[in-house]
Amino acid sequence: MRLHYLALHAFGPFPGHETVDFDALGQDGLFLLQGRTGSGKSSILDAVTFALYGDVPGERDRTQLKSTHADPRAEPSVQLDFSVGEEMFRVWRAPQHQRPQVRNPEKIAQVNQQITLHRRVSGEWMPMASGIQAANDEIRRVIGLD
Repeated sequence: MRLHYLALHAFGPFPGHETVDFDALGQDGLFLLQGRTGSGKSSILDAVTFALYGDVPGERDRTQLKSTHADPRAEPSVQLDFSVGEEMFRVWRAPQHQRPQVRNPEKIAQVNQQITLHRRVSGEWMPMASGIQAANDEIRRVIGLD
């Protein structure tokens, strides 16, 4: 399995939209995640893990993945493009989170985790799965890691 692209929105310490182009970073075959304590290195790895498995390692709470620095109305999400062999896949996942209700912003709405999984076929992204269990099962089958 090879990682190609990661996009984060209102995820972890990142309040806005951030991207990581692993293809550009890996042009020399190797890259290093480096930075000061608290700069987001572990959060990048958490985003990859969350995209693939719907969970984060360690004692982090997967219901608290929305950035506390983001606008309360922001919808947190991660998108990961990866390949296995010659096949390209895109997983988009939004963690469970809270946000103000649309009609009554004084009240809080609970938003459940969401996921979509696509495969690139003839240059277009084709849906493979959208339910949590179906997408999780398909990802595990594709990458062969559990």
